[in-house]
Amino acid sequence: MAARGLWMALAAWLLVLVTTSIARAESMVCVVRVDRPVADAVLERVRGQTSDLPLTIVRVPEPIEPDAEAAQARADVVARSYGARAVVWFVVAARGDITIFVTDPRARRLFVHRVDQGAGSPSAMLETSSLLVRDVLQSLLAGEPIGRPIEGPAVDEPEASPARDAPAPLDAPVVTRTPAAPKAPVEAVAREPHAAWTPFTAVGARAVVAHATPSAAVSHRLGLARGTFEGGAALTLGVTDVRRDSVGSLLIRRHTFGVFAGGRWQLGEQVTATFDVHAGVALFLRSTRPRVARLVASASQVNVHGYVGPEARIAWAPHRSWPRVAIGVGADFVFFPPAFSYEGPGGRDVRELALWPLQPYLSASLDFGPAW
Repeated sequence: MAARGLWMALAAWLLVLVTTSIARAESMVCVVRVDRPVADAVLERVRGQTSDLPLTIVRVPEPIEPDAEAAQARADVVARSYGARAVVWFVVAARGDITIFVTDPRARRLFVHRVDQGAGSPSAMLETSSLLVRDVLQSLLAGEPIGRPIEGPAVDEPEASPARDAPAPLDAPVVTRTPAAPKAPVEAVAREPHAAWTPFTAVGARAVVAHATPSAAVSHRLGLARGTFEGGAALTLGVTDVRRDSVGSLLIRRHTFGVFAGGRWQLGEQVTATFDVHAGVALFLRSTRPRVARLVASASQVNVHGYVGPEARIAWAPHRSWPRVAIGVGADFVFFPPAFSYEGPGGRDVRELALWPLQPYLSASLDFGPAW
């Protein structure tokens, strides 16, 4: 029954992947112009933050124009070339501040926001910038306007004026026009970024020390993450642990089902650390197999006990979009752990196995889901 539930969970995860793949087939195109390593670093985080959205992100390496109007004109050209709905670029100041530009050429709107050192460390500034870009792209997907209107037509939409292209009469008076003073720039209204709930899953194995000899189990985690918080459900299916002597064999299986919640932190571009507290129920299944005629096997037995405990994990991946390899260490504190025994006729051949209340374990898994 437990194995059937595990297969159903895996099937649901595969369904999510297939659905996501179909959605990406009709995704919105977004071009990101990059001209320096900082822009590429933001782009990598944008890819991770938007991996659950129906987006196709195209990287275009080229110099960024210092003039805002020239950069907007170039963005219009790039959008037509790639059929893009949005064009993103970044301007990095000498002191490290990052100014984000996101334009919607169709609606003639421009979003501008600056992320300064008040956001925290350089890594925190990159993360804040990527969350802002995600928030703006999510608004475009929802059909919402972004930023402020752009003054004037697009570069490929010159204003129609028949008289402009006609030659002037020879006797036409010369009219001198005084150029109008430039308009004061309009500040864009930036929305506060918010991190979306993103699903993740992990499959792996663990070695549990419930008594003097460790036993093995397969594990599965399914959860949601937002920012530094994560939570979800966890399942382990224990491999049969056989304690054998000359009289009989004691077979024990340990299964757990529970929930977990905790925090996760990025340690550089490739390493993530998590610390969770989990709680739930542990099922201990006991059966006996006699090896001599005088030992009569008793009926199989199921013991249900509550547990709670911590777990720390380190995950690594060579790239943010790849599955992560994780190792962890934790412990389950089992309330009133069971003791199993068998006894032959006349009180002979007594065998007893008491499980420990504190049951530490080591785990290894492969984590799938949006990059952190």
